[in-house]
Amino acid sequence: MSTLKVGTIQDTDGVNPSTAEQISKGRATAWINFDGRFSDGIRDDFNLSSFTDLGTGKYTFSFDNAMANTNYCVVSSGHLSRNDSDAGVAGNAREMGAYILTTTNFKLVVTYNGQTTQDAANIFCAVFGN
Repeated sequence: MSTLKVGTIQDTDGVNPSTAEQISKGRATAWINFDGRFSDGIRDDFNLSSFTDLGTGKYTFSFDNAMANTNYCVVSSGHLSRNDSDAGVAGNAREMGAYILTTTNFKLVVTYNGQTTQDAANIFCAVFGN
């Protein structure tokens, strides 16, 4: 395998420069778009190709490539249904949070009003870190 070492990367127009450190620190290390109601609900992903359903509104996501440490950040959002008018829940508010971060996976819980765990049709997670 070859290694390319550069100080700055630019697009073909010579604009939008980025250093290797900026790219390393600012890009998502992993992300996923999935439907939490189904065991085969992954729509698209990067470095998160599988999840385990732990029960209503609780999931474990496994990395394709392990993280260097557990000091990474998980950003998540989503909602109950593809069409909010079909949700059947006033406000359709969701709270999502990652917990138990390891170098090989993390867990996510989805709740409605911080109380009731719920499966959601649209769950989006991005992971930043090493």
